[in-house]
Amino acid sequence: ELIKRAEFNIVTVYAYFQLIFGRVAGYNLLFFFSFILSGFGAYLLAFDFTKSKPAALIAGIIFAFSPFHIHNALGTNVGTMHQEWLPFFVLYLFKFFENLKFRNFVLSGLFLFLIGFTEHQLLAFTVIFILFFLVYKLITEPKLFLRGKFWLYAGTSAIVLSVLFFIMFRSLFTIAGSGNNYLDAGLKSAVKYSNDALSVFVTPPFHSFWPKAFDSLRGQFERRSSSNFSVFVGYSVLLLSLIAILAVRYFKKNKLPSKGIWFWLAVTIGFYVLSLGPYLHYKGVLDPPIK
Repeated sequence: ELIKRAEFNIVTVYAYFQLIFGRVAGYNLLFFFSFILSGFGAYLLAFDFTKSKPAALIAGIIFAFSPFHIHNALGTNVGTMHQEWLPFFVLYLFKFFENLKFRNFVLSGLFLFLIGFTEHQLLAFTVIFILFFLVYKLITEPKLFLRGKFWLYAGTSAIVLSVLFFIMFRSLFTIAGSGNNYLDAGLKSAVKYSNDALSVFVTPPFHSFWPKAFDSLRGQFERRSSSNFSVFVGYSVLLLSLIAILAVRYFKKNKLPSKGIWFWLAVTIGFYVLSLGPYLHYKGVLDPPIK
């Protein structure tokens, strides 16, 4: 059926796994691969920054079992469940900008393609991340953008990825250009479904330790579906991040790795602000609206 419709995405992989291993085994293999590869990718990325295996292991566990991942895995959102290619792409993006090697260029392009192949919404967020990254590099390494080799790679990747993604998402382009464009939900939807300012601090109802800790607060939020609380960051993450920010001088003084702390902080704040949508939600309050 998928071949007849000329579709090729993550659902196609599930279809082939079902044919080879059966419905239950095929699904569970991909389900567990998502957690294993998420943890391994985050481990490699964190190790590249910290040069610490214990720190990288903690990062891998946190990313693999983040509320967002758990929610999408249990909700059977097969696209957004497969977050595993994100850290691999970021790792090789950083490596490519360090030396402009062809190998890192190909690997970063491959993982970007896999993100798009898996879920177009994750691809959209990744494009926003790339914009943050380019601004960061423009500020810290402006001479890099004067190299002809960089622009050769940039032009090549833009052409190749544009062709691939046009082929992959042609059905979405057709819908977007039609009179029945249900992909554009409008401003009201953006307001309703954007995050509450407290969402990142509020545990979801499926939290293992404190499932009912914030019941009354969750009930005040404009959007009362459980996915609104899958953006919970985690108190261990907040604590470790705060320690890292406060200890930057200590790290530098003792020649400990501190690369990327300010970059990741800027990305975190940037995405947090974007997630709030056109109007600020605070404990579900939208009146009076604050743009």
